[in-house]
Amino acid sequence: MCDIKRGTNLANLLIETSIIIWDEALMTNKQCFEAFDRSLRDIMAEKDDHAAHIPFGGKIIVLGGDPKQILPVIENGTKQQIINASIISSYLWPHTKILFLTQNMRLQRKDLTEDEYKDLQSFNDWILNIGNGYLYQTIILKLNLTLWFTRAILATTNEIVDEINNYMVTLLPTERREYYSADTISKCVDAPNDANILYPVEYLNTLNANNFPPHKLTLKIGTPVMLLRNLNQHLGLCNGTRIMITKLGDTLLEGIIITGQTLANVGIYLKKKVFTHGQLYVAVSRVTNRKGLKILIENDDGSCGSTTKNIVYKDMDITPLSQLRPGTYTYVIIVRVSRVWEFHGRNDDEPIRHLDLVVIDQQGTAMYAEVPPDALSKLQPQLKEGKILKMRKISIDKAKPTFKPVHGLHMIRLHDRTILEDVHPEPKGFPKYAYFLTPFMQLPQLEQNKEYFIDVIGRITALSDATEITTNSGIVRMKRLIHLMDLSGNIVEISLWGSRAEEFPGQQVYEASKTNHVISIFVGTLVKTLSGARPFLSGTSACRWYINVPEIPEITAFYTSIGQESQPIQKITLENANESHNMIEQKSLLELRSIDPFDNLGAQNATHQQGLREIAIFATSKGMYALNRTTDTATNIITCGEKMTVVVKIQPSKSIDRKGANRNNKDLAFDILSIKKRHGRDLAPCVFKSEQTDTLLDAFSSQTTNLAPLVPIQSNKENDQASATHHMSPQDMDIDHNKYPGAFQLYQTAKSIYQR
Repeated sequence: MCDIKRGTNLANLLIETSIIIWDEALMTNKQCFEAFDRSLRDIMAEKDDHAAHIPFGGKIIVLGGDPKQILPVIENGTKQQIINASIISSYLWPHTKILFLTQNMRLQRKDLTEDEYKDLQSFNDWILNIGNGYLYQTIILKLNLTLWFTRAILATTNEIVDEINNYMVTLLPTERREYYSADTISKCVDAPNDANILYPVEYLNTLNANNFPPHKLTLKIGTPVMLLRNLNQHLGLCNGTRIMITKLGDTLLEGIIITGQTLANVGIYLKKKVFTHGQLYVAVSRVTNRKGLKILIENDDGSCGSTTKNIVYKDMDITPLSQLRPGTYTYVIIVRVSRVWEFHGRNDDEPIRHLDLVVIDQQGTAMYAEVPPDALSKLQPQLKEGKILKMRKISIDKAKPTFKPVHGLHMIRLHDRTILEDVHPEPKGFPKYAYFLTPFMQLPQLEQNKEYFIDVIGRITALSDATEITTNSGIVRMKRLIHLMDLSGNIVEISLWGSRAEEFPGQQVYEASKTNHVISIFVGTLVKTLSGARPFLSGTSACRWYINVPEIPEITAFYTSIGQESQPIQKITLENANESHNMIEQKSLLELRSIDPFDNLGAQNATHQQGLREIAIFATSKGMYALNRTTDTATNIITCGEKMTVVVKIQPSKSIDRKGANRNNKDLAFDILSIKKRHGRDLAPCVFKSEQTDTLLDAFSSQTTNLAPLVPIQSNKENDQASATHHMSPQDMDIDHNKYPGAFQLYQTAKSIYQR
């Protein structure tokens, strides 16, 4: 701990302090921060016991610094020792929030010409390239050397600095004066009595320690010097302040402060190569303009060189996803795994082709990532949704052209050399979800879209159980239907397939709808159409859902905008598609009214059940009503008025027997048992109503409705047996199912179709 005791003036000052700013923090050893942390916890705990468990006792600490600059100096230290000594290796680092300064203040000058602006922009990019650790072959640029003259010379070691300073002082034409240090042994408790004998003054004068002036300091008027201690912070006399000497006295020096840490002209003398992270970057970043920079590289044989060594520890630099660029650079990123899914191809039973991920960083930038099969055994156990990971040794590539889950120009490729590390504790405020919402009214234009997956938000109004069906290609798959309604009342059908159909928490959603609205975001879907019908969304392995998650502002805004009593979700019945449709008859409504229901039976005593047939008819809602006059509610159900083709199961009415059948009887009646499947082009192209509000967040800000709090609903990882066995009973309907069995079946099955 620091030597700050409770009750002292300094301790009381720290208690009253609102914010502490620590500049050049990355150059300071982490032990300094940890000691200060323990001290603040101890001091603040005097007022609040809880402060003993909060980093820095709850004080706001602003750490200024650039990870590209010089790190803590460890004598003869290895790369790992230097990194371990920095603040990012401290237990305090996960509690920090990283803020980026992205505006280049040098480019904000009003007096810059267009050429000067471009030249300055190019130079700043070059400096950042050095800090990031990569340079191109054009490092030697043809610059106008006649414009350069020395204002400051930077070197890699104190020895070379002293050599240059002594030489430059001899070039000044002013009077020279020499100042000597008074070196003594500090009187401390542990000092031996014969310390003065063991360490004579002559020996002390030969020592040239870091952050101490030399024993002999030669100065002239006009010599620039730098303070090594804080003398008067109010007057700006701080550690690192540069001063130009204007008067030399016996015991007093006078000078003027040279403002700024950047210079118009800088010369870098590399007699020895840089030896630690960030040295070259700090040197070149001191100059404000490319034309003011001169680099002299001296080889071991004394000749001038054209190349030098640059040391960059990529482990120190956490790169935001927005700054990743294609190449083999050794980026280090910290991201949350927002989504992860296996891609098997068209059939889930096929081997995994690659593992897909959506990752998101602390700034909220999302990016797609991919893991090849040969790296699955190593990486897949760590790639779990919700985890925050530090990723090293990754590759950046151009984004794939199709089926991108997030918008962006680049993607991440993980491989068997990639290193994943868990980040604990979890940084505060780290985003969890990535989505790009599409309004329902834009879906018809996205039918041919294969570039991006589609994300939508709405209220769940109906759903089916997960049902095993046979697709048109003959593959048996699980399927679940969901109806999603936007704020304008538009409804879109979502078909979940395979494991997604089984994992969807159908029963939980159904039960939750009895007391509350169920708002969901579906991500990773594709727009599909069948035989010219209105579009629907298909969700396979890439699909995810976020149901009633209060942390998502769009869900909260949607929920608040509804402002009405919730209605239970309706159940949709999916018929098993294993039944064959290959022999379906094609009939017009007129032909249907003219057929003899017993013409396919040979027995004289055949019953009406044996006359069961499947027939595809082309009709309107009015014609469908006429088909079964006893269905009083049919016209209320089928109100679209559009021409349609549907497949129906029909059988002769129980009141009609074979003897009484009449081919020409216009009053011949049939009972419609169910609408089994839409067939051919059935509905006109979809026309959606526009959204009621410009944005959900605008709607959210204008609502004051007091609704029950949202409760998130998690996905099922196993089959939801309760949901799979739930079916809507006849008692749930407003129709007398005993009197009108055909009407009940029509209501139960047609509603799901015509709501599309």
